[in-house]
Amino acid sequence: MSKDRGKAGQGGMTFVELMVLVALLGMLSYSMSRFIISTRYAASRQDAAAEMLQRDLRSLSNLRAGLQGCVEILADYGDATGDVMKPIHTMLLDSVAASESVTTVVGPPAPVAFSSWPTVETAPEVDMTDAAGDTSWGNEIMYVAELNPITFTAYYTYSAGAWSYVTSPTSSTYTNESADAEVLSVMRLQFVYDYLAKDPHSVVPGSGEGLRLVEWRSQPVIDYTSLNTLSDTPGTYSAGTHGDSCCPRLEAACQYLNANGYTVAFNPLDVTLSAGEACFFPMAEANIVGTGISEPLPTTVAMYSWAYLDDYDLIQSFGARPGVDLGRVTRADGYAGGQTASPTMYSVALNDNTGVASYTNYTVKGLQGAGSAAPVPAYAQANYTDEDGFGGIGFPAGFEVGIAGQVNSREIVMRLTLMASNAGTNSPGVFQALAETSEISVATQADY
Repeated sequence: MSKDRGKAGQGGMTFVELMVLVALLGMLSYSMSRFIISTRYAASRQDAAAEMLQRDLRSLSNLRAGLQGCVEILADYGDATGDVMKPIHTMLLDSVAASESVTTVVGPPAPVAFSSWPTVETAPEVDMTDAAGDTSWGNEIMYVAELNPITFTAYYTYSAGAWSYVTSPTSSTYTNESADAEVLSVMRLQFVYDYLAKDPHSVVPGSGEGLRLVEWRSQPVIDYTSLNTLSDTPGTYSAGTHGDSCCPRLEAACQYLNANGYTVAFNPLDVTLSAGEACFFPMAEANIVGTGISEPLPTTVAMYSWAYLDDYDLIQSFGARPGVDLGRVTRADGYAGGQTASPTMYSVALNDNTGVASYTNYTVKGLQGAGSAAPVPAYAQANYTDEDGFGGIGFPAGFEVGIAGQVNSREIVMRLTLMASNAGTNSPGVFQALAETSEISVATQADY
């Protein structure tokens, strides 16, 4: 007789075996969830690092592209010359403020309260190591840039002992245009201001609104030194044979420019005169400029455009025109940062308060760079306030500018540190950061 082995399907697990299985499944679930979370964190940090690199490089490339046309730096020269440059600096600050109130276009954001222009140092080069902690650094840059010239043709005729001219001739009036035509070219200038502004679209946890770099550009003005090379002073033309080079080219230029909206000429060589006088020249049709009549600084100059420095490519516009206000300029392909593993906030980095007195806002506990810390400030003195009240709480906040070198040959060094907050930065007050430095040599025509 065989032994009864019981009915099929009645086998099972003991309580101990069940508990072991549950523990194994729990460990597996925990490991898988930790792997998924850590992978997402790593992907978030990788995405943020790539995006910050693109923004850093684009911003610094745009800064260098603009500075390549720099003919004059509007900065603190650390002496009486620098002090006298303050009126034009203030004029541009007021111009930005006036642009904010424009209702027909999107106005630019205001500079942060702790903006401070850098001090120009006379030295062979910028030694960034020795400059650590130096108070001569700033967190903005203001300058006069050269635009592409305006070129036109003037037509002259000589009759009864006097010259006359037109810039839009008709064949019935000027029958010998080829003998009397002259191509004239006059340089144009533009005021440029790069500064930090609060970004209402980003919030730094624990510190309020983030920061972003802005570039403001004025409407173009005529380069007085270029216009003045057309040396025919009204009323001094000598009688001569038809076709002589002694033609009223200055009057013709003024007529053409005035008709096309240019009413002001600016002389960068005269910026340092008392209270900024003799810098601006009103340009009425066919006169004024050649007589040397000048005016004090205007209250403001009109805006041509503004943009976030990480949101356009190289130059805001190649064709600046008087009387035109473009408002905000953005990239042609839209503002797109690519794929992201999680929502991310980007900002110009706030100061890290390691070893620095803690102040309200504009500080974070730490900034994690690529393999090491990315401290802000690196070269300027944190919370620096100069004798005129510039600087203050929050200075420099991730954008540091130093200017050195010899007259007419300046070295401009810039350091831009960005920071990001996402799922990969889960330590309170500590943010992922990326710092880039850039240097450019500019041969400033007007320097002191």
